[in-house]
Amino acid sequence: MIYHLTAIPTLAQQGGSLFDRLLGLQVLSWSDPSAGLGFEYVLPPWLWVLIGLSAVLLAGLSYRRLLGSRPMRMMLALLRAVTLVVIAVLLAGPTLVLPQESVEQDWLMVMVDRSASMRVQDVVETSTGEPVSRDQSVREALHKQAEVFSDEGLAKDRRLVWLGFGSSAYTIGSPLHDPGIAKPDAPVTSIRTAIEQALRMPSGKPISGVVLITDGQTPQDTGPTLVQRLQQQGVAVFPVPVGAAVPPLDLAVGQVNGPQRTFVNDSAPVSVTIEQLGGEPLDPSEISVALIDEADGTVIDQQTLDRVQPGQPLRLTGKSETVGTAHWVVRVTHDPPAGQAPLRELVSENNTRAFEVEVIDQPIRVLYIEGYPRWEFRYLKNLLIREKSISSSTYLLSADRSFAQEGDVPIARLPADAQEMDAYDVVILGDVPPDYFNTGQLTVLRDHISAGGAGLIWLGGEAHTPRSYDGTPLTDLLPMRKPADVVRNGPASSLFKLRPTPKAQS
Repeated sequence: MIYHLTAIPTLAQQGGSLFDRLLGLQVLSWSDPSAGLGFEYVLPPWLWVLIGLSAVLLAGLSYRRLLGSRPMRMMLALLRAVTLVVIAVLLAGPTLVLPQESVEQDWLMVMVDRSASMRVQDVVETSTGEPVSRDQSVREALHKQAEVFSDEGLAKDRRLVWLGFGSSAYTIGSPLHDPGIAKPDAPVTSIRTAIEQALRMPSGKPISGVVLITDGQTPQDTGPTLVQRLQQQGVAVFPVPVGAAVPPLDLAVGQVNGPQRTFVNDSAPVSVTIEQLGGEPLDPSEISVALIDEADGTVIDQQTLDRVQPGQPLRLTGKSETVGTAHWVVRVTHDPPAGQAPLRELVSENNTRAFEVEVIDQPIRVLYIEGYPRWEFRYLKNLLIREKSISSSTYLLSADRSFAQEGDVPIARLPADAQEMDAYDVVILGDVPPDYFNTGQLTVLRDHISAGGAGLIWLGGEAHTPRSYDGTPLTDLLPMRKPADVVRNGPASSLFKLRPTPKAQS
């Protein structure tokens, strides 16, 4: 960038040449070879030509009809034209100009991504065919193109500044001369923040451009504010993308949903979501998912993804014969047909996911309280008795005193305090009037569920559940905000159409 400083004469100076004193020059001299003539009001050349022609035309017309010889009139007209031009020159403000130029170098910011994602080995070396990290490919490319950043290249007539960035931007040595530059280990790449910080570093000095070397993996968007600021400052951003154009194959175990506890020798469902993060789409029958016992490496269950719809979780079944904490591992692999080698994956660490399951030898203890012997009661109490992994106690309120309550462990009355309630892992509450319980029993049941970690299953009914429980200590345990406003819809109602979710179907 070039700055012009203009010296304008003001007062007549003492000394100097006679001509300088006549012109009132104080700082400059007419005889200074570096000084030039300029004007305070700069007019384009075509306007000076128009002024000259107008002066000649006006002078010619003014002397055209006067008496006298023609040569004399032409001489007077020329003199008048010159006078008019001199007046125009004086009105334009003639002045002596001494240009003083200084060159201020622009800044060129070269920003190199230093985030941990630059360690991903998805770039194939052309000479060896081996994969290298994104960071290594950047270093090799910079050394091959070192002349581009030399004093005869981009560093000519500008200041070249090397910056590293992750969550923020900071100055680094040139990777061309400093092989010990810090390894990429930043946990996140904040491109917008880094560019904003780089724009503030020159402290008002001009920036010719920003070279951005990055893999582009950032949680930030640039946003219109940053784009507008770059446009206002006239700063161009030259992105240099890093990484493979087509990401290589990467299978990953996504979400794993398994039971926290299971009964010994009982089947435990494990729902697994598999993700393919790169590469060409694979045949689902070639993607194998296994549930493995980490203790001895035994494969408990194994399935392929062709058994489920795309995007749906795969269900595996686990079983343990040993009481205690079981350490299970879900592993996904590419299992191609015979004669074909498995495809190499980008990252293998995400192919497995471990979780723990507590295997117990005592059944789950269930307390089922029902108001009257409706169809749900007859079905559910038989189901609980038949299930070997559950120990149930059933209490029917409408039964006579002589009626023997059913269940694996029959009871004659409901639990009265917290100690008796601790004997149950799950409470099933049917269509029971809340006033059958006293306030203390409702409070014990609420604390057993909310603080003790027990399970609670509500079975809605025509008479009491859930409407009558509004305003009781169990209100916060209901799955609706206003229990009193719940209206029962019969089977013929068309207001709601119920269908099982994929989790219910599994």
